[in-house]
Amino acid sequence: MADIVQLKTAEEIRDDILAALAGELAITDAELGSAIRTLTFAFASELDELFYQLWRATKGFYVRTATGYALTQRAIDYGISRNPAVKAVGHATFSGTNSTSIPLGTQVAVPATQYSDEIVFETTAIGSISGGSVQLPIQALVAGTAGNTGVGTITYMKTSVSGVASVTNANATLLGEAEESDEELRARILRTLAGLSRGTPPSIYAGAIDFEIQEVTLAGDVSNSATTIPVYEDLNLHPIATSGVIRIENEAVLYTGISLSRDPDAGTWHSFTGCTRGHLSTSAVAHSAGVAVKEWVTAGKPETVDSAFLVETPSASHVDVYIADGTTTAADSTLVTLVQNRLRGDGTTRNGGYRGAGITLDVIAATITTITVTSTFTILSGYTAATIQALVKTAIQNYVNALGVGENVLAYRIAEAILSVEGVNNITALTVNAVTFDGTSAADVTISASAVARTGSANITLTT
Repeated sequence: MADIVQLKTAEEIRDDILAALAGELAITDAELGSAIRTLTFAFASELDELFYQLWRATKGFYVRTATGYALTQRAIDYGISRNPAVKAVGHATFSGTNSTSIPLGTQVAVPATQYSDEIVFETTAIGSISGGSVQLPIQALVAGTAGNTGVGTITYMKTSVSGVASVTNANATLLGEAEESDEELRARILRTLAGLSRGTPPSIYAGAIDFEIQEVTLAGDVSNSATTIPVYEDLNLHPIATSGVIRIENEAVLYTGISLSRDPDAGTWHSFTGCTRGHLSTSAVAHSAGVAVKEWVTAGKPETVDSAFLVETPSASHVDVYIADGTTTAADSTLVTLVQNRLRGDGTTRNGGYRGAGITLDVIAATITTITVTSTFTILSGYTAATIQALVKTAIQNYVNALGVGENVLAYRIAEAILSVEGVNNITALTVNAVTFDGTSAADVTISASAVARTGSANITLTT
């Protein structure tokens, strides 16, 4: 299929102009170095650039062909923004002298090796060593997938803290993501368009996979005993449930209603009403105007859906939506409830839902199917076995833990992950869930529509 704008080179444009001049005006002085040939080529060079810019403009106008900035702008037309890179998060365990204080922003790192750069993290909470150690939340300094690192890899105190003897991470760091690619953004735009007709399976899927926590802003100072939480935003425009739990800083607040009336002149705002402060064992504290008010998801748990799978039962007019949150555990129940409320809706225009009339719908956390991998491989001379094994474990986890709900595990992809690590020479043995990989699909693991494959360092045994 031909492009709308046909590209022409400067040489083609020059020759077309010279031919037209010769045929229509009998100007034939077009030898190399002649004035007319030189002027024509200069003009043709500019037209060549103009043709290219027109060609780019037509490509950028359509969702299926736009790239880069043009695709970002097309997304904005549909109320969508390109997702930025996300920093990996996890926990670090500091061991040392009791009562040693670990300041906010203390930096720890995965040390650099001859194969990889240093990966730096910083603490996002203050803590003090008690009983010989303390575990604190950490966040990668730089956003991206490089921050997703394996168990026991964070061993270096980049910030020196007197009284700290060592640091490590008992669990992998997770949820680091690169900036949304053109392919991912394009798919999200197309999902949004497909979901404009509510009540269809594409609509329900789009509503689940593109779910976002609703966030509004505290409209005034509130005391720790306040039972009404005022917010600046028009709650008619936010599909927040009419009752539930919200987060204000580190406090969970239970509310039983929403007031949608607003009169700024009289000092009244949209608000959450019937509030119970200090819910879920948190502390009731005063908050200042301008603080974020968010729908509640358990602290430290993901607030987005990583993948989803729909199971329809037409005979019962029912849809089950299985979701995963990108971690190695089942999606948190609070996230499941929020997604379910969003997909079901409440019959109002502010939260119309995604299901069709007469359709019942449940959102369910996908169960975890644990994948065990055992492999023996040789390494090239000059490489350290322990270091290569750690990198191979990370590569295997990155493949398996990126799979979506209902997506099968392919043994050859695990083999590819192993061989992708610099220093690995050859795989001599590989089993997946105790089945030997022989180059066929025999060792593939079939994942049910209600499950998601996940693995961890403890599930991977490597020998070199």
